[in-house]
Amino acid sequence: MNAKQMQQSRVQLFRDAANFKKTERIPHFANVVTWKVFDAGYTLDQAMTNFDVMKKTVVHFLDTYPVDGLMDVGIRNQFNVTEAFGGGGYYYYNEEVVGIHDHAHCTVDTLDDYLDDPTKYAWEVILPKKYGASWEQKTKEVWKKTFREYIRYIMYILQMSSLTGGTYGLPSLSPNNPMMGAVVPGPEELLSNLLGIQQLSIAMRRSPEKLDHFVERWHQERMIPIIEKIKKRPGFQLQILLRLLHFDAGPQRDEPEAV
Repeated sequence: MNAKQMQQSRVQLFRDAANFKKTERIPHFANVVTWKVFDAGYTLDQAMTNFDVMKKTVVHFLDTYPVDGLMDVGIRNQFNVTEAFGGGGYYYYNEEVVGIHDHAHCTVDTLDDYLDDPTKYAWEVILPKKYGASWEQKTKEVWKKTFREYIRYIMYILQMSSLTGGTYGLPSLSPNNPMMGAVVPGPEELLSNLLGIQQLSIAMRRSPEKLDHFVERWHQERMIPIIEKIKKRPGFQLQILLRLLHFDAGPQRDEPEAV
């Protein structure tokens, strides 16, 4: 089979497995991000900002392990853009670990402000808070340097997509498709970015009604539009999506209806 046929075969394999249909073999999905760097003989600080090294780690992994899909094709946790802008990001790395600093973009009382206008909130609250006095000192040259790094990053994403799909015949299995939107449930966004671990833990005890309100609004305004986009894609099967999102998919059927 050529790469395109391999992609189609693997997509069907995953769909059949998700629908509990008998398959010739079990599909192999590799949820590896940093491990493949070590397996290729590099340390994280050698790979995180070097596209050539990261590409080598992906090639090494795919040449060594016959998988049907990858969670990460070498494009996660790249620090080039944030380092070009200065001040670092919420994530950090060294030779052995990639970590994240607990952070909160909002308070429990400003969650609605964020949802009302996320772009305005980012420019007026999040970025000034993150960068402090240096925010007002970002020159045009800093912005240009950052955008150049961002363009390099986008080109690298396209290169790795071509490599993994066009050469190795792997389908795209990323949970977040930039063309469709990020499928991130409200509680996960609260934990990861908007409130962080500490503030969310406190809010769960002191302001559960505000969290309920936010999660419901997030679902209606963020999740449902993305799900509707996904449902319109060719070959989409509603039963699979509902199972992945942990909703009741109803009675099992040998042949799920395509939507």
